[in-house]
Amino acid sequence: MKFTENQKRGLAFFSVSLIAWIGLAVFSAPGTAAAAESFKARYSYHWFPTHHLAVYSEKFAQACKEETKGRLEVTTYPSGQLYSARDAIAAVSQGSVEMAGCIALTLASAVPEFGADTLMMLFDNYEQQRKAWQTEPGRAAVARVEQKLGVKILCRLPNGPACLFTTEKKVQDLEGFKGLKARQLSVSEKPYWDALGASTVSMGTEQVYTGLQQGMINAVWTVPSAIKAYSWWDILKFATLPYTAYPDSLLVVNAKWWDSLPQEIKNIVLKNVVPRIEKESTDFVVDDAKAGLDEFAKQKGGTVVRLSPQDVKALKEVCVDRVYPPLVTKYDPAFWNAIVAQQGLKK
Repeated sequence: MKFTENQKRGLAFFSVSLIAWIGLAVFSAPGTAAAAESFKARYSYHWFPTHHLAVYSEKFAQACKEETKGRLEVTTYPSGQLYSARDAIAAVSQGSVEMAGCIALTLASAVPEFGADTLMMLFDNYEQQRKAWQTEPGRAAVARVEQKLGVKILCRLPNGPACLFTTEKKVQDLEGFKGLKARQLSVSEKPYWDALGASTVSMGTEQVYTGLQQGMINAVWTVPSAIKAYSWWDILKFATLPYTAYPDSLLVVNAKWWDSLPQEIKNIVLKNVVPRIEKESTDFVVDDAKAGLDEFAKQKGGTVVRLSPQDVKALKEVCVDRVYPPLVTKYDPAFWNAIVAQQGLKK
C-alpha cells in the first residue's frame, strides 16, 4: 500500500505525538511520581563540629543522601543550635525536629534499663554491651521507650570507652579511690563512688575545667577525647585503666515522620547507612581512645597506670555486690537476668 507525501507526514506527526503522550503518561503515573519524591529531615545534635560524634553525624547525613540518590536529604544543626543535649529528645519526640542525637542515659528517665550502658565494670567492650540490647528483653526495652516517647532509635553512636582521670593523686589500686572528690554527671554514678570511698560533686560539663582548676573536684570519669577537647588535660595528671564503661549516644527519629517514609527509603537507611556508620564510628573511638591516652602522656606529661588483675577482679566484685543492686531495682527482671547470664555475673 502506497502513501502520499501528505499521508506520510501525517503518520509521522501522529507517531511523534503518540510517543510523547505515552511518555507523559508514564512519567505522570502515580507510582513513578512517588518513586521520584524526595524527603527532608532536620537533625539536631549538641556536639561541636570537631567532636567525633559530630563528624559521624555529618557522615550519616551524607550517606543518607548518597545511598538514596538524593531522595533523603538530612540537614544538620550542630553545637546545640536548635536544641541542647537535654532538650533534644523532647524536641524529636514532639516532632519539632525529625532527628536528634542524645545520650543513651537520658532515656533512663522513661525506661530505666537505658542506664545499663553506664554501669561501671559491667561490659568489657562495645560488642558485649550492644549484644545485651539484641536479646529479647533488650529489644522489649527498646520497644517500650520508642512507644512511650514516640520515637525510633535508628543508630548507636559511641561516646568512647571511659576511664578515671585525676589531678594530683595517682590511683593505681583500690585504696587510691578513697578520698577522691569526683565529678558526678548522673545520679547513677554515685553508688560507684560511694562504694570506693570517694565523694562526689554534681557538675555540668561546662563547669568541669573551673572545678578542676579550683580544686572543687580532683577526679573525673570520662572518655580520653574529652580531656583534650575541653582542655581538661591542662590540669589532669593521671589516667587509670582499665576502661570501666562504654557509653553510647543514640540517633533517634520521630516515629510518625519515619513511618511516613516509603519502605524503600527506610530499607536503604537501615541496611546500607546505619550498619556502616555504627561500625566506622565504633572502630574509630576505640583507636582514638588509645591515641588520646598516648597524646596525654607525650604532649602533656600525663601518666597512665593500670590496675592489677587482682584489683580489677576486686573492683568488679564491689560493683556486683554494692553498686548494681540499688541501680537495677527498677529494671525489668528479665532484662537484668539476661545481662547477668550474658556476663557471667553471680546473683
